[in-house]
Amino acid sequence: MFRELLPESIELVETYDISSERELFDEEKWAIGNAVANRRREFSIGRDCARRALARFGVQPAPIPIGLDRAPVWPIGFVGSITHCPDFCSAAVAKAEQFSFLGIDAERVAWPHEIVPSDFLSPSEMDWIASRQGDESRWEIIFFSLKEALYKAWYPAHRCYLDFHDVELSLLSGEIPGVVMGRPSLVASNKVLSQENLARFLETVQIRFSVENDLVYSAVWG
Repeated sequence: MFRELLPESIELVETYDISSERELFDEEKWAIGNAVANRRREFSIGRDCARRALARFGVQPAPIPIGLDRAPVWPIGFVGSITHCPDFCSAAVAKAEQFSFLGIDAERVAWPHEIVPSDFLSPSEMDWIASRQGDESRWEIIFFSLKEALYKAWYPAHRCYLDFHDVELSLLSGEIPGVVMGRPSLVASNKVLSQENLARFLETVQIRFSVENDLVYSAVWG
């Protein structure tokens, strides 16, 4: 479903086969250390998806290490994002000359974890979700996923942390039959960036989401 959300010039690899661990480079094995088996499997599948996406640009297989901030270190000239959730993994990659930032996130609608909406929603967002009448839990996951994707896009481009409450989203319905899809608008806190950079970010950011087959797909780029 990410393919319907992202521009064609962004390469994307998705897999629902997350049953077995993929091969890692030594540098990546060292980075993941003594992680539990499930974390190693998720990490390796994410790197495998990322390398396959980069290969479509002619990039030869190479390590995608973890930076000091725990974010993937992409090859020079590229931006990218990796996401995984139960039974799904995806990586998206683009040329930095075309896109300054890119973030994707996938979440199961039937999220297994307890969530506290006030931890990541503004009062206005909670009011909007309450007006959905009976579908609140799904919208909470959608907002959570959108903000996760936004952070993944934001941080590598600006190197400052974005809190859940630093942004507020307004959702608009899309036009794909049978699929909940939106084109959210964004309001960012003035404390996040200088006024000049904030204005530039808000002018260029594109945010999309969809819900299909119990999965929320969120994508941010610009």
